[in-house]
Amino acid sequence: MTIFRLFALTTLCLPQIAVAQRQSCSPISPNPIITHLYTADPSAHVWSDGRLYLYPSHDVDPPRGCDLMDRYHVFSTDDMVHWRDHGEILNSSQVKWGRKDGGFMWAPDCAYKNGKYYFYFPHPSGDDWNSTWKVGVAVSTKPDRDFQPMGYIEGLGDSFAMIDPCVFVDDDGQTYFYYGGGGRCVGARLKENMTELAEPLRPMEGLTDFHEATWVHRRGNWYYLSYADNHSENGRGANRMHYAMSRTPLGPWQYKGILLDPTGCDTSHGSIAAFHGEWYLFYHNQALSGQGNLRSVCADRLYYNSDSTIQKVAPTTGHRYDDVSRKPYNSYNGLVMAGYQGWFGTPGDGAGRGWYHYAGRDGFRPGSTHVDLLPDTKEYTKLYKTPFTYANGDTLLLPSSYDTETTELHFKWMEQYGVDGVFMQRFVNELKHERSRLHMNQVLDNAMDAANRHGRAISIMYDLSGMQPQDTALLLHDIDLLAVRYSLMDRSANPSYLWHHGHPLVAVWGVGFNDHRAYGLDEAETIINALRSRGFSILIGVPTHWRSLDGDTAPDGRLLTLIEQCDIVMPWFVGRYNETTYDCYYHRLIRDDMAWATEHGVDYAPLCYPGFTWNNMHYPHLNADIRRNKGRFFRKQLDFCIDEAGAKMLYIAMFDEIDEGTAIMKCASRLPVAADGSNFVPVDKPSDRYLKLAGRASKKIKKRETIK
Repeated sequence: MTIFRLFALTTLCLPQIAVAQRQSCSPISPNPIITHLYTADPSAHVWSDGRLYLYPSHDVDPPRGCDLMDRYHVFSTDDMVHWRDHGEILNSSQVKWGRKDGGFMWAPDCAYKNGKYYFYFPHPSGDDWNSTWKVGVAVSTKPDRDFQPMGYIEGLGDSFAMIDPCVFVDDDGQTYFYYGGGGRCVGARLKENMTELAEPLRPMEGLTDFHEATWVHRRGNWYYLSYADNHSENGRGANRMHYAMSRTPLGPWQYKGILLDPTGCDTSHGSIAAFHGEWYLFYHNQALSGQGNLRSVCADRLYYNSDSTIQKVAPTTGHRYDDVSRKPYNSYNGLVMAGYQGWFGTPGDGAGRGWYHYAGRDGFRPGSTHVDLLPDTKEYTKLYKTPFTYANGDTLLLPSSYDTETTELHFKWMEQYGVDGVFMQRFVNELKHERSRLHMNQVLDNAMDAANRHGRAISIMYDLSGMQPQDTALLLHDIDLLAVRYSLMDRSANPSYLWHHGHPLVAVWGVGFNDHRAYGLDEAETIINALRSRGFSILIGVPTHWRSLDGDTAPDGRLLTLIEQCDIVMPWFVGRYNETTYDCYYHRLIRDDMAWATEHGVDYAPLCYPGFTWNNMHYPHLNADIRRNKGRFFRKQLDFCIDEAGAKMLYIAMFDEIDEGTAIMKCASRLPVAADGSNFVPVDKPSDRYLKLAGRASKKIKKRETIK
C-alpha cells in the first residue's frame, strides 16, 4: 500500500447562483488528483467505511494506443485532499478467459452487495478484440484488495464495441447493469448474485449522440445517465460529456445537455458521486502528459440547479491559493532563504517508510541512529514513540516530516521569526522510488499550502546527488508535473512561489563536484538548458572552489560557462570552515566569488550555517564537530556576508537538517540516555536562538540594521 497527500487547500469559490450549494468551499485536491500514475475513466463510490474510492483504468507509459492497458489500481480518500494508492488489484494475466496477449483492460466499475465488492471490467476474449468484448467480474470482501476473477457476465449478446460497464445499486437494493459503445447504450436489472442478468438488455431511449462511458447516479427522485458523445475538433476526437434524466433507473430518458466540454483528450469518461455533503464530477484530462492516451484523473465540484438539472462543470487545473492578497516574491534579492529537507519519517505516519532518516546502520534504537540533533518537540501536536528513553524513564517522542502538522509548525516559525522562506529539496535519485516520491510529494504539498498561508517564499531545489546519467529525463518530467500542479507559471495563482529575473526560480544543486558522481557537466547542461527553455530562472549549487576549479571541484572549465548561463550561483560551504578559519580564508574567497559573479552578470548567494556534527551518522569510522558556540559562529557569517561583503541574498543550510547538525529550527537541549552510536548533541538554550538570528539577518539585509 502506498500513500500520498495532495494539496490541502481551498479552491476558489465560484460566483453564487440559484442554488445554496455554491456557498460551500471545502478543501479539494488540485487537478490532476493522481500524478504518480497515468489514470483514466474514474468510477467513484463511497463505501460504508466513510471513504470515497476511485476505480480507474491505467494508461501504460509509453503507450501504444490504448491496447497496453493491462491492470487496475484503486485509490481512496477521506477528505478529497489526501489520496491513497492501494496498489494493483487486478492484472490481465489473471483473467484466464481473456485475450492471450493481455492488455485492453478499459474503464471499470465496482459495486457492493451482501458483504462483497464486485469489480466489473471490460476485456476481450480473442485477438479480434473489438468484436469479442466481455464484462468480467472479480469479487472480494474488501474494497481495495484481494479481488479474485470469477468469470464474466453471460448473455450480453452482440459484443461489438460494447465496453464501459456501469453497475448502479438503487436505494431499494435492486442492482442495474449498463454498458455501451459504438452508439449503443443498453441496461437491465441484475440478479441478486450480481453476475447474471435478471432480464434481457434494453436500449436506453432518449439519449442524444451517445458514444460510450455510461454512468448512472441518483439524487432525490431523479436518476441521471451521463455519457460521452462523438464530438470532434480539427479532425480529431474531442468528446464531451452529456447527461439525461429519468424518474426510473432504465428510462426513458430526457436529454438535458452537455455536462463537460472537451478536456484535451480524444475521449471523455466520468462518474458522479456525493461525498461529505457535496457532489463531485470525476473525469480525466491530459494535463500532465500532453498525450491523449496518457491521461490523468481529475475531480471538480458539481452543482445542481433548483429544477434538479446539472450545471456545466468548469474544469480546473493546478492550485489556486486562497490568500492572494500577499505581495508576491518577485526576486531572491533581499531574502534569507533556508534549505528544507522534509525527509524524516516514523512508523505509523502513513508513509510506510519506518524511521526514515532517523535510523542508523542498525535501525533506530539506542546505539544506532542517523541524526545528531533532536527536535525540541514542545510545540508539536503530533508525535510518535521511539525506542529511546530519558534518564527519568520518559519515552522520547519525535515528529514526522510527512505530517501536515509538522510542516505547518515550521512555516509558522518562519513567519514568527522573519525567515523569508525555504528551498524544498527534491532528490532526483529518490524520484525513482515510489514511496520516496510520494513522501516528497506530500511534504511539498504541505509546504506549498503553508507557504501561502504564512506568506513565506518557496522554491524547488533538485539535489542531483546519486543521480544516474539517464535520470535527466526523470527530473524534467517531474518539473513538468510540478509546474502544472502548483501553477508555477501563474504569478497570481501561487504568489508565494519565488521568482527571479522575471521567471519562477528552480535550483539545481550538485554541479561540478569532483567526488566521482555518476553524472557530470553534460547532464547538468542538459537539465539547465531544458529548464531555461521551459521558462524557469535557475540557481546553480556548486562546490566551494568552483571559481578556481580545484579542491572539491572538478577541473573542467565548462563549469564556469554553465554558471554564466544561470541566474544565481550558490557555493556549498558546509563543513569547510569553523569560527577561526572563516576569518582566515573565506572572507577573501567570498569577496572574490562575488566580484566574479558581478563581472559575469550572475547573482551570488553566499551560504551560512550554524554548525556541523557527525557524531552518529558515520560511527565509529568518522567524527566531526564544528561548534555553534551559542550562535557566535552563525552570527559571524551573517554579519560578514551582509555588512562587509554586501550580499543581496543569503542561503542558510539548513532549516531542519538534524542529520549533520545544521538545523536552525528549534532543537533539543534535553536528550535521552546516550550510547555509543547514539550520542545526540545538545543545542544551547534558548532553542529559538538560530531562528532569531536568521530573522534578524533578514531584517538587516532589507534595512541594513545591526544584529543585536
